[in-house]
Amino acid sequence: MPYTWGAVQIAAPAPASTKAGSRIPELDGFRGLAILLVVTGHTMTFTLHVLPDTGLKMGEMGVLLFFVLSGYLITGLLRDEEARTGTISLGTFYLRRACRLLPALALFLAGVAVCRWLGFITDVPNKDFVAAIFYVRNIFGSSQSLAHLWSLSLEEQFYTLWPFIYLWLVARRLLHVAVVISNLVMIWRGAANSLHLWAYNTGVFYLRPWFRFDAIAVGCVLALVSLPKSPKWLFLFSGAALMGWSVYGEPVSRPFFITLQTIFAATLLYGVVAGGPLARAVFSLGWLRWLGGISYSLYLWQQILLVSNSNLGWIRQFPLNIVAAFALAILSRHFVEEPFLKLGRRHLAKRSLQRFPNVESGNV
Repeated sequence: MPYTWGAVQIAAPAPASTKAGSRIPELDGFRGLAILLVVTGHTMTFTLHVLPDTGLKMGEMGVLLFFVLSGYLITGLLRDEEARTGTISLGTFYLRRACRLLPALALFLAGVAVCRWLGFITDVPNKDFVAAIFYVRNIFGSSQSLAHLWSLSLEEQFYTLWPFIYLWLVARRLLHVAVVISNLVMIWRGAANSLHLWAYNTGVFYLRPWFRFDAIAVGCVLALVSLPKSPKWLFLFSGAALMGWSVYGEPVSRPFFITLQTIFAATLLYGVVAGGPLARAVFSLGWLRWLGGISYSLYLWQQILLVSNSNLGWIRQFPLNIVAAFALAILSRHFVEEPFLKLGRRHLAKRSLQRFPNVESGNV
């Protein structure tokens, strides 16, 4: 049975079929929308130079959707593991993350290193590779070619802490923590912005974990509460609000700009996971789900082909740069990501059977 916290129901450890932890078509489509916004926005801003400010905001909006979805999915996976085994294995969690993220990242960084050696990329010093490897690119680094890795760094910094918090706290207190993190970061960011503690245009408020952890934490909140069925059109209204505020809201209120963006993004996710047939139909579209499947690799490679001033010649020209980004993403997905994911699943299945011999391997 769920716990209660005021008027909010807190989801008890859920079975493996719950949406928060299960792989469902709508969430693949949500991920597809996020990468579509990133690629379209970066193409508009850095390649075609058409409505560059709007394109930049679209790219930022796509990254924000990744953050909210990440918090929702990771917390759901932790809930599923607790429901199956009665506990959380930190080793399993971090091994799963490593198999998911490191192979494709290593391939991308190797590709950048080769391009630097050949003179095609000239803006990446050695220290930026170190910052990327240790997931601190949102704090250190200056190159445009690796600038997008700030978002991966932010996520991994959050997940350095969140599984430990999850392991130590019961569901009621866990929701408290997620809500407190979200609210404290929002309040701190707004106050620091209003008091001009840091220069706004340096990117500090956008990049630093102490100003952006709320984006992931609100996704954790959604995974920890029992979501009532959302209004049928909520995902359309929240999507329009997110787009409108992302494009036009920053001049209106800098202190509340990212906060309202985050709230609208979380509302959009709520409208998708708890929505009706229309939301499921839109976010289950085959091409959108396919985009979601290659989103990680595509996000990695699009930077040097769409954004940075790399000397890649004709490959850097539109539309060949789009074709090249998709080709590299597809190759990375099928020949790097998927083999390592399968290897990780086999290892985790054997490990789970050793620790919990009564758990069937097909459910691991």
